[in-house]
Amino acid sequence: NSIIECSYAIRGTKFSFDANAVYKPSAIYNTKENRWLVWYNGRLYDREYIGLAYNDNYNFFDNNIKERK
Repeated sequence: NSIIECSYAIRGTKFSFDANAVYKPSAIYNTKENRWLVWYNGRLYDREYIGLAYNDNYNFFDNNIKERK
């Protein structure tokens, strides 16, 4: 499994827990399910939450990615 950090993988959703801010995304590729899992912080007003998103198709690997070791 690869762990990567990227700053543009997730966008907030209007009227949702992450409507005001999305930050600190970390992604891992799940080889068994063949999908990306992305954990991130979301904020709505003064409350912060942890979100989990997944993607089966997106290729995160380009010049804007830092791989963590």
